[in-house]
Amino acid sequence: MTLDPAQPSLIAVKGLSKQFDLSPPWWARLLTGAQRRVLKAVDDVTFDIPRGKTLGLVGESGCGKSTVARCVTNLMVPTSGRVDFNFGGAVEPSTALSPEGRRKVQMIFQDPYSSLNPRWPISKTIAEPLKVFGLKTSRAEIRDEVRLLLETVGLHADDAHKYPHQFSGGQRQRICIARALACRSEFLVLDEPTSALDVSVQAQILNVMLELQARLHLTFLFISHDLSVIFQMSDYVGVMYLGRLVEIGPTAEVFRRPRHPYTQLLLQTVPRTNLVGQIRAPLSGEVPSPIKPPGGCSFHPRCPHVMDVCRSVAPKQTQSGAELVACHLAAG
Repeated sequence: MTLDPAQPSLIAVKGLSKQFDLSPPWWARLLTGAQRRVLKAVDDVTFDIPRGKTLGLVGESGCGKSTVARCVTNLMVPTSGRVDFNFGGAVEPSTALSPEGRRKVQMIFQDPYSSLNPRWPISKTIAEPLKVFGLKTSRAEIRDEVRLLLETVGLHADDAHKYPHQFSGGQRQRICIARALACRSEFLVLDEPTSALDVSVQAQILNVMLELQARLHLTFLFISHDLSVIFQMSDYVGVMYLGRLVEIGPTAEVFRRPRHPYTQLLLQTVPRTNLVGQIRAPLSGEVPSPIKPPGGCSFHPRCPHVMDVCRSVAPKQTQSGAELVACHLAAG
């Protein structure tokens, strides 16, 4: 399913899987008879993102969201599947991107301070991509571009000489955004970019991102566990559980009428004034181990609507309205 057939997709992820071998060394297995232990962090994930739009990935901690982000940006090599980019020319796989393609794919991390070099002034941090990719050559051009980028993200041009420890958390995240924009990026992966910030600062950063997306026609993969942030930022939303994409579709449609039981239970956790005083069904149980996932539907041990078929047969994604849902209940 293409999220928006009327618009070309900038990125297409097909059958993405990532496994980690946690087995003891071969000699230890030989002596003790231990079995191989394989963790399936991501299991057959498929989606695409139209150019200029945002796909939000949401789910509980450990569901594989950040692993998807790292595979998409080629920080991790997927075990199987592929990620293709289309920047207006030929389609390029993520594992063989041209230097021009690598420049256009950037990632903004959860902790801005840990992703900045504490020994470099901000001017050097932002200027580094300009030099590496040859976007600006003379010192005057680089200085002017750095000042312009700082002003673009809401900082003062005179902040260029300061160091990361002299800024607040929100200001550091703005610096990381400026560094990504210095690459003339077209696709940004935002991995929990505001979860470490105060609520008021979160709103400022999100507004900056939305403004820049509209102005520069950027495409976002936005990862968060906060459904209210996902609703504000995303055109489409994908819900992940235990490494699998259980539901994906337009954000407004998913929030209005969620089809998958896991999505329904997640949305019940969002505070709403019209539900004050009503009893909500809690999301019971713990997420099963990805090393030893349950058979059939991975959500069946916690699902309030579990059927016999759920325990033995893994559901396939089926069309349900404008969404794709991996659930026997939705398919029936």
